[in-house]
Parts: sequence; structure tokens; C-alpha cells
Amino acid sequence: MIDRRVAANGLSIHCLEEGHPDGEPLVLLHGGGEAARPRWSPYLRALSRRFRVIAPDSRGHGGTVNPSGELTYRLMAEDTAALCEALNADGAVFCGFSDGANIALELGMRFPKRCRALVLHGTAFTFSDDYYQGLCQFFGVESRDEPANVENMERSMPELMAGMRRWHAPQGPDHWLRLLRQLEVLFKTPVSYGPEDWAQVTAPALVLTGDRDPFMPVEEQVELYRLLPQAELAVWPGVGHAFPKRAELFTDLLVDFVDRRAPSPA
Repeated sequence: MIDRRVAANGLSIHCLEEGHPDGEPLVLLHGGGEAARPRWSPYLRALSRRFRVIAPDSRGHGGTVNPSGELTYRLMAEDTAALCEALNADGAVFCGFSDGANIALELGMRFPKRCRALVLHGTAFTFSDDYYQGLCQFFGVESRDEPANVENMERSMPELMAGMRRWHAPQGPDHWLRLLRQLEVLFKTPVSYGPEDWAQVTAPALVLTGDRDPFMPVEEQVELYRLLPQAELAVWPGVGHAFPKRAELFTDLLVDFVDRRAPSPA
């Protein structure tokens, strides 16, 4: 595994890379509050047998600084497109989880020629009552207008909060709190897409969801599947806003989708 920094879009982006440098690029995009290493380490070795895997830390996360303090999916998609250009990784498969799925979706809309295929797991796009109820539970509050209650979050999600302290420590011991406040704004700001946006997504897309996701019910992901011109849908039984415990259920599904819907032109 290569641990490197890449200058792109005015940032010094920290990323992991594994696999043959001339292989087909697969860009893995982690969720909000996470970082590349803890999210993708269980899958890197298996996927690197098939792809040149690139896993960046999104701006403000892990080892990638966010000078402006602003977080939007469009901005992070621009970061990712610039990273791919710097790494000579055009025509990539973009696979994202949660916030990473939203970034991948933006890439499909704004940079369709750079996208070979999209894998979207846990995408937020309707911002329904279910989504906001899930946010309130996550932030330990009763109303979406209340700021995150860190003490409640510590009690209900001690492992996640300990992880956030550890993953973002490269930017200082208190950076995780600054990031949490930035994520509050991001999570509570609805995205809005029209027919012209959906039409831009010309790449084949695999929409993934767990049937126990508290933020995005299956019905919403079915709607996303129907909105995307070239989409397939996969639903994991007994899985929430997370991944199956068996890593190969994810890696085999991804490889099968790409081989069928976006095979190498060679």
C-alpha cells in the first residue's frame, strides 16, 4: 500500500493507493466523519487484485486539511476530479459510502466523461422525515434545529466517537469537534436535483442499500435507482447504514457489476 499526498484543487490530499499503477482506477470515497484507512482497509487487498485502488481522505477528514472550513458535496466532487487528473486516473469507477456516495453522484452529474461507473451505497437525496429523524438520533437531540449534543453522542456511540478522535488526530486533538460542526451543516443542508441533473449521469450505476438503514429507507433508494438512466439495485438483508460483516459480499458485488456493466475496453 502506498501512503501519499497529492496537490489538487488547492489542497494537499492524503490518499492510499494499492494495486498495479497501470491498472483500471477505482476511487473509494468514505463517509462523513470517517477517513480512508478505517473505512476501506478491509477491502483494499481484494479490490487491488482487479483495480488500481485510490482511497482519499475527503477535505477536512483524516490527513486532508480544509482551509476554508466549507463542506459541500459539489466541492468535494471537484476535489476528487482534480485528484484523478493529478494521478492520471481518468475513466475511474467511483464507489462511495454515505457522504462518499453523494460525492460520487455529484461526479456522475458534473464530470460524466471522467466516470466509467458509479457504486452508490447509502446516498442521501430526498432528505425525508426518516432522514432527519435518523440525524436527530445520531446527533443525540430531539429536534433538527438543536446543535449536536456531544455528551449524548459519546454515550450512545462510544466506539464511533473514539474513532473520530483517532482518525482526525493528524489535524490536532480537537479537530474532530470542528469537523463535527462542519458535518452538521452539511448533513442538514438538502441537496436539490432536477431532471437535467439526473440526465447527466450517463455512467452505469449500482445503487446499494441495507434494508435496515435508519436514514435512507429502501423505498428512497428504489426511487434513486429509477431516476438514474443506467442503474441497478442491490439490497443487503439485515444491514443498516453500514456494510455486511463478510467483506466479500461487498467486493464480489462491486467486481461483478463492473465486469458486466463497464468492462475494460482492452
